[in-house]
Amino acid sequence: LKIWLDEKREKSELALLDGSFSTELQRTGVQFEDHPGWTAYANFDCIDKVRVVYEVWMKLGCEIITTNTYHHSIDLLRPCNGEEEIVSAFQNAVNAAHDARSATNNDQKVRILVSIGSYATKLRDGSEYTGAYAATTPAELVRSHTKTEIDSVNCCIFPGIIFETIPTMKDVEAIIERSQKLDDVIVSLSLN
Repeated sequence: LKIWLDEKREKSELALLDGSFSTELQRTGVQFEDHPGWTAYANFDCIDKVRVVYEVWMKLGCEIITTNTYHHSIDLLRPCNGEEEIVSAFQNAVNAAHDARSATNNDQKVRILVSIGSYATKLRDGSEYTGAYAATTPAELVRSHTKTEIDSVNCCIFPGIIFETIPTMKDVEAIIERSQKLDDVIVSLSLN
Protein backbone atom coordinates (compact mmCIF):
# COMPACT_ATOMS: atom_id res chain seq x y z
CA LEU A 1 0.00 0.00 0.00
CA LYS A 2 1.18 3.50 -0.73
CA ILE A 3 1.27 5.98 2.13
CA TRP A 4 -0.16 9.42 1.61
CA LEU A 5 0.79 12.40 3.75
CA ASP A 6 -2.20 14.67 4.14
CA GLU A 7 -1.60 18.29 5.14
CA LYS A 8 -4.88 18.33 7.07
CA ARG A 9 -3.73 15.57 9.40
CA GLU A 10 -1.30 15.67 12.28
CA LYS A 11 2.28 15.25 11.04
CA SER A 12 2.50 11.79 12.58
CA GLU A 13 -0.77 10.64 11.01
CA LEU A 14 -0.75 9.04 7.56
CA ALA A 15 -3.53 7.98 5.20
CA LEU A 16 -3.44 4.68 3.35
CA LEU A 17 -3.49 4.97 -0.43
CA ASP A 18 -4.27 2.05 -2.73
CA GLY A 19 -1.50 0.03 -4.36
CA SER A 20 -0.83 -1.54 -7.73
CA PHE A 21 -4.07 -1.75 -9.68
CA SER A 22 -2.59 -4.11 -12.27
CA THR A 23 -1.56 -6.67 -9.65
CA GLU A 24 -5.00 -6.77 -8.07
CA LEU A 25 -6.76 -6.81 -11.43
CA GLN A 26 -4.70 -9.83 -12.50
CA ARG A 27 -5.83 -11.60 -9.33
CA THR A 28 -9.42 -11.30 -10.54
CA GLY A 29 -8.47 -13.17 -13.73
CA VAL A 30 -8.45 -10.22 -16.15
CA GLN A 31 -5.80 -10.59 -18.88
CA PHE A 32 -4.70 -7.17 -20.16
CA GLU A 33 -0.94 -7.43 -20.73
CA ASP A 34 -1.21 -7.40 -24.55
CA HIS A 35 -3.76 -4.57 -24.72
CA PRO A 36 -2.41 -1.12 -25.69
CA GLY A 37 -4.35 0.47 -22.84
CA TRP A 38 -2.95 -1.96 -20.25
CA THR A 39 -5.41 -2.02 -17.30
CA ALA A 40 -7.73 0.47 -19.08
CA TYR A 41 -8.91 -2.58 -21.07
CA ALA A 42 -10.97 -3.63 -18.04
CA ASN A 43 -12.93 -0.36 -18.09
CA PHE A 44 -14.52 -1.54 -21.34
CA ASP A 45 -15.08 -5.26 -20.85
CA CYS A 46 -14.64 -6.04 -17.15
CA ILE A 47 -15.95 -3.08 -15.18
CA ASP A 48 -17.32 -5.45 -12.54
CA LYS A 49 -13.75 -6.63 -11.89
CA VAL A 50 -12.57 -3.01 -11.64
CA ARG A 51 -15.18 -2.42 -8.94
CA VAL A 52 -14.02 -5.56 -7.11
CA VAL A 53 -10.46 -4.17 -6.98
CA TYR A 54 -11.72 -0.86 -5.57
CA GLU A 55 -13.71 -2.77 -2.94
CA VAL A 56 -10.65 -4.85 -1.98
CA TRP A 57 -8.63 -1.69 -1.34
CA MET A 58 -11.44 -0.16 0.71
CA LYS A 59 -11.92 -3.32 2.78
CA LEU A 60 -8.17 -3.29 3.50
CA GLY A 61 -8.61 0.19 4.99
CA CYS A 62 -7.44 2.45 2.18
CA GLU A 63 -8.66 5.98 2.65
CA ILE A 64 -7.66 7.22 -0.81
CA ILE A 65 -8.57 5.34 -3.98
CA THR A 66 -7.17 6.26 -7.38
CA THR A 67 -9.32 5.30 -10.35
CA ASN A 68 -8.29 2.80 -13.02
CA THR A 69 -7.77 5.61 -15.53
CA TYR A 70 -3.98 6.07 -15.48
CA HIS A 71 -3.60 4.48 -18.94
CA HIS A 72 -7.03 5.55 -20.19
CA SER A 73 -6.01 7.91 -22.98
CA ILE A 74 -8.06 8.64 -26.08
CA ASP A 75 -4.90 8.73 -28.21
CA LEU A 76 -3.75 5.38 -26.86
CA LEU A 77 -7.12 3.61 -27.10
CA ARG A 78 -8.35 5.05 -30.41
CA PRO A 79 -7.02 2.11 -32.50
CA CYS A 80 -9.30 -0.23 -30.51
CA ASN A 81 -12.38 1.89 -29.73
CA GLY A 82 -14.37 4.92 -30.84
CA GLU A 83 -14.02 8.19 -28.94
CA GLU A 84 -17.52 8.05 -27.39
CA GLU A 85 -16.88 4.53 -26.17
CA ILE A 86 -13.51 5.58 -24.70
CA VAL A 87 -15.06 8.49 -22.78
CA SER A 88 -17.93 6.29 -21.59
CA ALA A 89 -15.54 3.61 -20.31
CA PHE A 90 -13.52 6.32 -18.50
CA GLN A 91 -16.70 7.50 -16.79
CA ASN A 92 -17.58 3.90 -15.92
CA ALA A 93 -14.23 3.49 -14.17
CA VAL A 94 -14.86 6.60 -12.05
CA ASN A 95 -18.47 5.62 -11.34
CA ALA A 96 -17.37 2.12 -10.29
CA ALA A 97 -15.18 3.69 -7.59
CA HIS A 98 -18.17 5.64 -6.27
CA ASP A 99 -20.31 2.49 -6.38
CA ALA A 100 -17.66 0.51 -4.50
CA ARG A 101 -17.41 3.23 -1.88
CA SER A 102 -21.17 3.11 -1.32
CA ALA A 103 -21.26 -0.70 -1.30
CA THR A 104 -18.59 -0.83 1.41
CA ASN A 105 -20.27 1.93 3.46
CA ASN A 106 -17.24 4.19 3.12
CA ASP A 107 -18.91 7.30 1.72
CA GLN A 108 -17.51 9.51 4.47
CA LYS A 109 -14.13 7.81 4.88
CA VAL A 110 -12.75 7.13 1.39
CA ARG A 111 -11.56 9.86 -0.96
CA ILE A 112 -11.60 9.09 -4.69
CA LEU A 113 -8.99 10.66 -6.97
CA VAL A 114 -9.22 10.40 -10.76
CA SER A 115 -5.83 9.10 -11.91
CA ILE A 116 -4.24 10.59 -15.03
CA GLY A 117 -0.92 9.34 -16.35
CA SER A 118 1.80 11.38 -17.98
CA TYR A 119 2.25 11.78 -21.72
CA ALA A 120 4.45 8.66 -21.51
CA THR A 121 1.45 6.39 -20.92
CA LYS A 122 0.71 6.72 -24.64
CA LEU A 123 4.22 5.53 -25.47
CA ARG A 124 4.27 2.44 -23.21
CA ASP A 125 8.08 2.62 -23.03
CA GLY A 126 8.70 3.40 -19.35
CA SER A 127 9.58 7.02 -20.07
CA GLU A 128 7.22 8.17 -17.31
CA TYR A 129 10.15 7.29 -15.03
CA THR A 130 12.91 8.83 -17.14
CA GLY A 131 11.34 11.75 -19.01
CA ALA A 132 12.93 10.43 -22.21
CA TYR A 133 10.10 11.97 -24.24
CA ALA A 134 11.13 15.43 -22.99
CA ALA A 135 11.64 16.65 -26.57
CA THR A 136 7.85 16.75 -26.85
CA THR A 137 6.71 20.35 -27.08
CA PRO A 138 4.79 22.02 -24.25
CA ALA A 139 1.93 22.61 -26.70
CA GLU A 140 1.74 18.86 -27.41
CA LEU A 141 1.69 18.09 -23.68
CA VAL A 142 -1.14 20.59 -23.13
CA ARG A 143 -3.02 19.21 -26.14
CA SER A 144 -2.55 15.71 -24.80
CA HIS A 145 -4.13 16.52 -21.46
CA THR A 146 -6.80 18.65 -23.11
CA LYS A 147 -7.92 16.02 -25.60
CA THR A 148 -7.82 13.06 -23.30
CA GLU A 149 -8.57 12.56 -19.67
CA ILE A 150 -9.38 16.06 -18.43
CA ASP A 151 -12.23 16.43 -20.90
CA SER A 152 -13.55 13.05 -19.75
CA VAL A 153 -13.22 14.07 -16.11
CA ASN A 154 -15.45 17.08 -16.74
CA CYS A 155 -18.31 14.64 -17.31
CA CYS A 156 -17.75 12.86 -13.99
CA ILE A 157 -18.52 13.61 -10.39
CA PHE A 158 -15.11 13.71 -8.73
CA PRO A 159 -13.48 15.20 -5.66
CA GLY A 160 -10.00 15.49 -7.14
CA ILE A 161 -7.52 14.54 -9.83
CA ILE A 162 -4.06 13.07 -9.40
CA PHE A 163 -1.56 13.30 -12.23
CA GLU A 164 0.74 10.37 -11.53
CA THR A 165 4.37 9.59 -12.37
CA ILE A 166 5.13 12.98 -13.90
CA PRO A 167 8.84 13.06 -14.84
CA THR A 168 9.50 16.61 -16.13
CA MET A 169 8.80 20.18 -15.11
CA LYS A 170 7.57 20.77 -18.67
CA ASP A 171 4.73 18.34 -17.87
CA VAL A 172 4.00 20.16 -14.62
CA GLU A 173 3.73 23.46 -16.49
CA ALA A 174 1.36 21.87 -19.04
CA ILE A 175 -0.77 20.44 -16.22
CA ILE A 176 -0.93 23.83 -14.50
CA GLU A 177 -1.95 25.52 -17.75
CA ARG A 178 -4.64 22.95 -18.51
CA SER A 179 -6.10 22.48 -15.03
CA GLN A 180 -6.42 26.08 -13.78
CA LYS A 181 -10.22 25.83 -13.62
CA LEU A 182 -10.22 22.58 -11.65
CA ASP A 183 -10.59 22.70 -7.86
CA ASP A 184 -8.44 19.89 -6.51
CA VAL A 185 -5.37 18.84 -8.52
CA ILE A 186 -2.47 16.79 -7.18
CA VAL A 187 0.74 16.07 -9.08
CA SER A 188 2.83 13.03 -8.18
CA LEU A 189 6.36 13.48 -9.52
CA SER A 190 9.07 11.03 -10.56
CA LEU A 191 11.85 13.59 -10.89
CA ASN A 192 15.51 13.04 -10.05
